[in-house]
Amino acid sequence: MTYTQNIDNCLAESIGAAGLSDSEFSAMLARTGGALDRLREWKRDGGLPLLGLPSARDDLAELAPVA
Repeated sequence: MTYTQNIDNCLAESIGAAGLSDSEFSAMLARTGGALDRLREWKRDGGLPLLGLPSARDDLAELAPVA
C-alpha cells in the first residue's frame, strides 16, 4: 500500500496569496534532505522499528479471527 500526500490546496497556485509559493515550497523541501536520508537509513537498518509497521505481515494470522 502506498501513501500519497496531496498539498495542492496549500499552494498559492490553488488558493492565492495565503498559500505557499513554489519557491517557498522548494526551499523548505530542500531543507528536509538530511532528515529524509536519516529516516531511510533507520528503516533500512531497523534503527526505528516504527517505520517497518506498514509492511509488517507477521501478525495477520493472529488477527484474522478478530477481524
